[in-house]
Amino acid sequence: LSLHDALPIFDWLLGPRAPGRTPEEAFGDLCRALRERGIAIYRVGLFVRTLHPNVAGRAYFWREDRDQVEVDSADHSWFATEDHLKSPIHAVWTMNAETRRRLADPACPMDYPVLADLRAEGATDYVAVPLRFLSGEIHVASFASRRPGGFRDAELAALRTVLPYFTRVVEIYGLMRKARNILDAYLGPNAGAKVLAGQIKRGDGEDIHAVIWFCDLRDSTALADSMSRRRSEER
Repeated sequence: LSLHDALPIFDWLLGPRAPGRTPEEAFGDLCRALRERGIAIYRVGLFVRTLHPNVAGRAYFWREDRDQVEVDSADHSWFATEDHLKSPIHAVWTMNAETRRRLADPACPMDYPVLADLRAEGATDYVAVPLRFLSGEIHVASFASRRPGGFRDAELAALRTVLPYFTRVVEIYGLMRKARNILDAYLGPNAGAKVLAGQIKRGDGEDIHAVIWFCDLRDSTALADSMSRRRSEER
């Protein structure tokens, strides 16, 4: 894949977006575009942290045989588990550096449990790369190949050329999701959507029919005054 061959991918990444296009659709389109341009990927992962009271991050997976994007969410506790700490994704996040394992090589170090699963699927090469946001945040994308001998040098060079542009698209979608998450958590999904749609000026609003219910727990005020915040959360 030459730079000239990659130009249509740049045009797609930087061009106008279809209204309502989801991150899953955009990610799937990119994976198919890379395949069509000659990069021998069969499995691609995208791992993005987010800002949400319950969800700490999301993973997007595309596989050539299924040609669809699967999405998985992780809560805040997952990042302390061995599954995460012993993964190449954690290594890239913490070292801010690319990780590659040539699985076709019998001497390839199998230092991450996921590598055994990939090799069992017939993977011959695996690379995980950092996606560096303008904010300084590090997120991760991974690519696996089944081509005999693994990725060619030209393929990896093309991926490294495309990734900065792809990173900007991922960052835009990530910021949009963060804004929705925060507004949904603290204003509610209905009011949050209206704020994002532009109803933010003083005086903006609408009349609705509603029931307001005031209630309290017996002795809750006395308990709150006598207990620390941590003890209150534990209860």
